[in-house]
Amino acid sequence: MIKKGKKYCKICKKTYPVNMFYKEKNSVDGYRCYCKKCFREEVRKYKEENKDKVSEYYKNYRKRNKERLNKYQKEYMKKYYKANKEKVREYQRKYCKKKRGEKKGINKKNKNYKKRKVI
Repeated sequence: MIKKGKKYCKICKKTYPVNMFYKEKNSVDGYRCYCKKCFREEVRKYKEENKDKVSEYYKNYRKRNKERLNKYQKEYMKKYYKANKEKVREYQRKYCKKKRGEKKGINKKNKNYKKRKVI
């Protein structure tokens, strides 16, 4: 007999508190029949076995929700920038310094190229 506030996992065959189970509206007790750990493992296995199907689903999802995802991305980046201004600026400084160094290298190559004589 299972005590109140506990539930039995069908995969690992152990009893856990109900907070170790994800909620499910269609279930009689309101929780899934697998514990969170087993459920995550099942999802991981499914995604691994059906990579093509899963990638196609996410590809279609991004197409259908492009505007909404872009809007969310912009809002997220604004919040992230406000919370991490110094970190972002430091990254930008390093990136610009690296790009300037690459451009100098390209210019030197071009100058050397022009100096060469074609016979």
